[in-house]
Amino acid sequence: MQDTMKEFSIEIWNDECLKTVFYTVRFTDETENETDKFLSKYYHQPLYKASVVDLLNYLLVAIGNRHGAIDAFFNRNEHQVFGLPNSGKMRVETLTYHFPGFPLRLYALRITEELVVLLSGGLKNARTNQESSLSHNWLLSCDFARKIIRNVSEGVISVDANARRLNHFQSGVEIVL
Repeated sequence: MQDTMKEFSIEIWNDECLKTVFYTVRFTDETENETDKFLSKYYHQPLYKASVVDLLNYLLVAIGNRHGAIDAFFNRNEHQVFGLPNSGKMRVETLTYHFPGFPLRLYALRITEELVVLLSGGLKNARTNQESSLSHNWLLSCDFARKIIRNVSEGVISVDANARRLNHFQSGVEIVL
């Protein structure tokens, strides 16, 4: 099967959190990564600005600094990717995380509790991803995830959980797939 996906790089999105490093993807012929495109688009729409802030707090505070990318946060399995935020009401330690009717979905690939690749996202405005306006972003995210997973399993990308890094098999080389 021939891969028709455009070339993309995997780059650090945020490595300043205590528990989890977040990566993202960027098509090599574009200047903005997929995660920032998603966040910027909805942050600048007054109806969704508060949801973007909530999602960023969820990512950076709850996952990034408090708990890490634990299974409980990644319970919305949508084929190759996980939809964020989590599904249902969830309690971790003394905190409760609950996002009923949350309008946005950001897709992610959890590599380990220390490493997450944030992908694309959109507005969840229908019962299923296929019926929703985010269908294209979900399919794109699944394509990114498939290619990343394949390259990890083939050894092109190595996972260094201790250093909280993804590395190209040729050290110092940018990860471009």
